[in-house]
Amino acid sequence: GKVILDSLISIFAIFRMTASIFALFGWGKRKRREIVGALADFALTLRSLLDSMLSSFDRIVNVSDEFPEHNDVLDSNEWSNVCRTIEQSRGTMKTRIGNILAAISEELASFKYDR
Repeated sequence: GKVILDSLISIFAIFRMTASIFALFGWGKRKRREIVGALADFALTLRSLLDSMLSSFDRIVNVSDEFPEHNDVLDSNEWSNVCRTIEQSRGTMKTRIGNILAAISEELASFKYDR
């Protein structure tokens, strides 16, 4: 998750810098220029990716704490502890990364372009 998040944040930072440069030239979010349309298309594509990632967090399945039949390594208490730790880790990841992705997605939604 960290590599994806680092990459997305870098891409988003470059996107914001590009949008700021466009604004300096008077090519704001709502201008009817081909280059601004390309930026808006990129924002839409990136937002779609982020929204797909956010929806995938909702589909993270809980770990089954059913003890495997042929397990010679862990006893049932240790297995339950492992399952609980994995679920807590997933919940923490969902909260931290989900909030960041949602904030980026919301900002990208402001880049609309009517052709």
